[in-house]
Amino acid sequence: MLAGLAANAITFFFMGAQSILMAPYLQLVAGWSPVEVGVISIVTGVPTFALALGIPKLLPHANPRHVIQAGYVAMAAALGVMMLSVTMNGAFAPGVYLGAFLAGVGAGTVSSHASNVVALALPERGASQSGGIQSTMRNIGQALGVALLGAVLLFGITNTVRSGAASDMLVSRQVSERHSGMNVNLGSDKEFEEQISGIPMTSSERSELVRIDAHARSRSTRIAYAVGGAIVLLGLLTTPAIKTFDKGGQPAPGPSGPDRAAGASPRDWPRPHHDPPRRAPPATGAPRFSAMKTPGRRA
Repeated sequence: MLAGLAANAITFFFMGAQSILMAPYLQLVAGWSPVEVGVISIVTGVPTFALALGIPKLLPHANPRHVIQAGYVAMAAALGVMMLSVTMNGAFAPGVYLGAFLAGVGAGTVSSHASNVVALALPERGASQSGGIQSTMRNIGQALGVALLGAVLLFGITNTVRSGAASDMLVSRQVSERHSGMNVNLGSDKEFEEQISGIPMTSSERSELVRIDAHARSRSTRIAYAVGGAIVLLGLLTTPAIKTFDKGGQPAPGPSGPDRAAGASPRDWPRPHHDPPRRAPPATGAPRFSAMKTPGRRA
């Protein structure tokens, strides 16, 4: 059951990570329009919907453990592709669309069996009440994805810009000290110039700070993607606990059941016992005949 709850949480952790990292960077830094970002959401949503419904129908006997493992790998690969598509001043569009498609494949694959793993691991009465805890785990996973990776992104940008300005020979000490008290947000070059407009500096120092900020936001975004991918892959450690159960809460019977010892050949398996057929008793009231010997006559 815990492996199924972890699958629900990790799936929505992944969705939260995707929402906090991809859309803001594309709109604020790369300058993509809301329509273009919406198209990416469709690219992600279509395979998610198709696989979540299609895998149980087309592959009803698939091993849930292997299905969820494949979904985790696909989600981690999606974050890796998105990480590589990030540039200093934008994003590589084909990589973004490929990553969005892989994200849908991974999320749909895990979602196809995540709820069933939880429900089948419980008795029938408990399975009907498992929806509440599954919804709770989804909310927790999404909240952790947004909070954790958002913190990695924003703290990474601020600290990288501060350390870069302090070690850069083109930025004076006075400008670096004034800038060290500022928190840098994710945004375009123009927004960063407006943020530092109140600090007296030369044009060369301003250009150098803008370059440092561009490097910091791309580097921090990639680190956040990498952290998210690593957390998704940690979900593989929970998959050995996933088993296939029948509706009664017992392991499904198979060649490795208790009556079939490991390594035994099929001819050594116990044969089913059949009772011999019983003959119907004679009907009551029917006449019975018996063979009688008559004494023979003497000559």
